[in-house]
Amino acid sequence: DCGEGIHFRSVNNSVIEDNLVHDNIGGILLTDETGSNYTDLVTNNTSQNNTKFGGDCGVTLASHIACAPGSNDVTGCALAPMGTPGGVSHNVVDGNLTQNNGASGIGMFANPGIPPGSATAANGNLISNNTVKNNGQPGIAIHVHAEHGSADNNVIIGNTVSGNGGDAEATGAGTPPGLGIEVLSNGAFGAPFGPASPIVGTTISHNNVSNQAIDIWVGNNTTDVSATLNNLKGKGVSGVTNDGTGAVTATDNYWGCPQGPGASGCSTTSGTVLSTPFLSKPNK
Repeated sequence: DCGEGIHFRSVNNSVIEDNLVHDNIGGILLTDETGSNYTDLVTNNTSQNNTKFGGDCGVTLASHIACAPGSNDVTGCALAPMGTPGGVSHNVVDGNLTQNNGASGIGMFANPGIPPGSATAANGNLISNNTVKNNGQPGIAIHVHAEHGSADNNVIIGNTVSGNGGDAEATGAGTPPGLGIEVLSNGAFGAPFGPASPIVGTTISHNNVSNQAIDIWVGNNTTDVSATLNNLKGKGVSGVTNDGTGAVTATDNYWGCPQGPGASGCSTTSGTVLSTPFLSKPNK
């Protein structure tokens, strides 16, 4: 993770506020290699144009493998084969602008551990009232990449999301469609890590999503999501796509026109999505 503008490693009860973070590899990063990272506040920052060497996210909450005792910032992190990561949890990312970054605008990630079969955790974080636009990958992303990985009970609420890119890991190679909000659990890092664990308890609510090929994407196992009271303004594209085997509850959303999902001029659904009742006018 060298190259981030601001890095909180195993920090708690602290604040990152009122910064302009730009032209790095990545913007603002919270990780847990040397202990838990929890109850931090990231607020009122602008994280933009972080695209060097392809670029990372504007704001990243990533749980990583623990460093072994004796590791330091000079010699680096010697990975602890049996180490237990602290987790990145109960942090708040509120009221930020993330735009034109190389990867996602805001991302929460649980990664494989050592040995295979262990994993990391990014749970119970709140992503609220941010403006997330024109980033190279999905606007707001949650990823789990291994068996026993956990990115549960995260809340995405009140954000404005527009014009962000796609994720070939989710939707396949080629030119992936742009995703506004992504909830992805898969085993893309390889067989030793086992099938990724489903993500539990994700809440997506009161967001305004526009100018995306898919407003909300969920996959690709039995992950369930609650997505309600959002304005899904794709109009003719997918408001919610469920490419997994779980269920998405997407009731009481506005789908871009009064007649509801699938009507002329409205966004649509794909996969197992409960979309009725729906709102006939935008949620305010």
